[in-house]
Amino acid sequence: MTPVINEVIAAIGQIGDFTPTYAGTRCLNQRHQRAGQCASCAAVCPTHAITLTPIPVIDGNACLSCGACSAACPVGALQGVRTLAEIWHDARSAMDSEGHLALSCRAVTSSPAATVRIPCACGLPSELYVALGMNGVRKVLLYTASCASCALVGGLVRAEESFRDAQQLLEPLGIELEMVRTDEPPPPLPQRPPQHSGVTRRGFFSALLKPQTLRVPEQTDLVDSLIAQGVNTRRALLINALQRAQIESSTSVPTYAGHWGALIASDACIGCQMCPQFCPTAALASNVDAEGRVTLWFDAARCTACGLCVRACFKHALALTESVQLNQLANSEYRALWNGRPPNNPLKSPQAFKQSRK
Repeated sequence: MTPVINEVIAAIGQIGDFTPTYAGTRCLNQRHQRAGQCASCAAVCPTHAITLTPIPVIDGNACLSCGACSAACPVGALQGVRTLAEIWHDARSAMDSEGHLALSCRAVTSSPAATVRIPCACGLPSELYVALGMNGVRKVLLYTASCASCALVGGLVRAEESFRDAQQLLEPLGIELEMVRTDEPPPPLPQRPPQHSGVTRRGFFSALLKPQTLRVPEQTDLVDSLIAQGVNTRRALLINALQRAQIESSTSVPTYAGHWGALIASDACIGCQMCPQFCPTAALASNVDAEGRVTLWFDAARCTACGLCVRACFKHALALTESVQLNQLANSEYRALWNGRPPNNPLKSPQAFKQSRK
């Protein structure tokens, strides 16, 4: 069994270059190479295909395109061979009337089955499960091959962790989500009788003469809209999910490093405005008023708790909180994090207020 599964996965990986695409402008290690290395992608790679230099370098021969690195990357710098947006749209339409959703990994037989195909369970982040739960999914049936004999077995722990974290976020909202994993073969696609298209010969040629009648109606989806605005897919899924919920102002969930969180600033802050420059998700912003007072703003809906701002702050003035309010994750709004004047001694903040002095 072991050689067969591993050979199948290896063969899929060798058909073409299916290694994740890399967006360097988002990568934490590229944005600030001296702020402490982010190792999220390398730490979860089941085949140890990622080397940090400090930016990630992927060994195409070792990479099996499972998507674990893209699911773990806190800022969406890595994009798997099948995007989360594609899986989201397929899964949303595949849920049955009882709220059951069947997923199958690529190691399962490729014969037509009534499932949504995914690269691997370790490539599904918590945000996807949260979005599915908020859209009516109550039970996820995960069909896999024998994970114990799979080259990607190391990612199974990560897959279970992601699901548990999703359950922890959904619990305060009164939503129960269950997962059942099995190595039994998935059910085949139901046989459907052929259906007449309803398009006559005359109607077909009429449509050719009037192309506008063939246009597909536009689909409105908040996830797609947010992605188009530059929001990474995981965050778009989370915002879309939480905006469907009735959330009490006091409801909060534990901070999940690399996924969601909130910040506090201490009196050690000197208003140098370096943290907004390094923030890869625009969760931090700043402005200077006419009197030279700096206001540091924070938007929890944009924060993925990547920790770059905390590591980059040379005054150690920022810290991630232990919990975050759900209504702040659901609704994008900048709130004042710190306000004050900068120190008179520019040596304490050599890069402060370059823009304000112009």
